[in-house]
Amino acid sequence: MSHPKEDLTKSNSKSLFNIESNILWSRGKTSATLSQVEQNRFNFLGAISGQIYQNRALINQSTDDIFRERYNSLRKINPENETIAKHKEGLIVESRIDVLEHRHKLNKAMLDIGLMMASINRQLREINETLMDTNDRLNAFNNKNIEKNKELFISHHHITNISEEDVLTLAEKNQERLSKLTKETEELLLSISKTAGEEDKIKLDYTESTLISQKCADEIEETRKVILENHKNFESSN
Repeated sequence: MSHPKEDLTKSNSKSLFNIESNILWSRGKTSATLSQVEQNRFNFLGAISGQIYQNRALINQSTDDIFRERYNSLRKINPENETIAKHKEGLIVESRIDVLEHRHKLNKAMLDIGLMMASINRQLREINETLMDTNDRLNAFNNKNIEKNKELFISHHHITNISEEDVLTLAEKNQERLSKLTKETEELLLSISKTAGEEDKIKLDYTESTLISQKCADEIEETRKVILENHKNFESSN
């Protein structure tokens, strides 16, 4: 008949093996997921820069060119009477209102984008603070266990009064901790898998957004060609 202490020791050893497997898998998967998170962040930051500093610059230049052409066309109208002259002035005012309304909406949109980016910056600050706190706790853990090693080195020569009850108590305490750790590591496995799946989806979303962004860039270039062609026709007609 097996001894309860021996059964508990075997059970604890099995639990240790399962937990180690969970933790090793979690460590590898977490590293891979963090790498994907960083890559996704890098990709989208690059895409955002392209939208702000490249595409938007070209679109704004096109807007300026279109309304400069509008103004030049209106300026060349030679009113035959006062009514036409007033209408011409009204069209000039209208075009300026069009531009101002457009610029106002753009300013509001960019403020909304700025607020979202500011929120991201606050989250990045919190991430940095959490990382620093984590590193402090990791270092404290190491220092604590350096001291424990010293204590064991000094005291292990004098361990002579350990009873069977002491051994069983320690085994039960270990079992309680292992049971809790088993549940926590299994929950973490599920959480890591979920996060990895979300990041894989974000990666696909980025690929799709790249295609859409390229289509937008192509359309911007086509608009630029139309503007230039219209400008040539306008100049040649004068």
